[in-house]
Amino acid sequence: PNLTDLQDSHSTLQTEHSRTIGNLRDLQDSHLCLQTEHSSTTKNLIDLKDSHINLQIEHSKVTEILKDPIPWNIRGQIAEELDNWKENEKTFIKTNGAKRVLEYIKENRCVFVTASSGCGKTSLVRNVALQMQNEDYEILPVSNRKEIIKWYNPRKNMLFVVDDFCGTYTLNPTQFENWKNLMEALVDRKQSSCLCLVDYRFIRTGKCNICHSFCLVHVISDL
Repeated sequence: PNLTDLQDSHSTLQTEHSRTIGNLRDLQDSHLCLQTEHSSTTKNLIDLKDSHINLQIEHSKVTEILKDPIPWNIRGQIAEELDNWKENEKTFIKTNGAKRVLEYIKENRCVFVTASSGCGKTSLVRNVALQMQNEDYEILPVSNRKEIIKWYNPRKNMLFVVDDFCGTYTLNPTQFENWKNLMEALVDRKQSSCLCLVDYRFIRTGKCNICHSFCLVHVISDL
C-alpha cells in the first residue's frame, strides 16, 4: 500500500478507537447509573422492610389492646393511682409486717391483711404490691369482684389489690360469700394472686369466716 492508503487506514483506526473509547465511557456512565439505581433500590427495600417490621409491631400492639379486657381509660386511671402510691411510698417506713405479708403473698395465692383502724394496713398492702410489681406482676387495684372476673388474664402474672374488702363498717354475708367463692377460684390459678384488706372487727366478731385455703395476716399498731 502506498502512503495515502496507510494514512487513510490510520485515520480509520483513530476514528474506530475514538468511537470505542466513547462507547466505553458510555458503558462506564451506564454502569455508574445502574450502581446508583441499585443502591437506591436497595435502600428503598431496606426502608420497606423496616416499615413492614414497624407495621407488624404496631399491629401486635393494636391486637394486644383489642385483646386487653381492661379498657384503655381504666388503665390510665390505674397508672395514675399507682403513681400516687409510688409518691406516697417515699414516706413509708419498712416494717416486719410488710416483710411478712410479702413472704406470704409469694407463697399463697390469696392473703387477707387484717388490722384495727389506724394501723396503716392500706399503706402496708400498697408497699407490698409495689414490691411485687418489681417482680413482673401487674398490679390491679379493684373495688368489686366483677372487676377481677372481667380483668383476669391467664397469660399474665396479676396481683389484685382489694381495699376495704366487703365494706368498711358493715359486712354483707351474701357479698362476703360471693367474694370468698371468687377467691377460692383464684387460689387454683398460679398466675394470679390477691391481697385483701379486712377490718379486724369483722374477724374479732366472727362475722368474717375466712376459708382455711387463704392466708390471714393480722398486723398490729407497730406493724
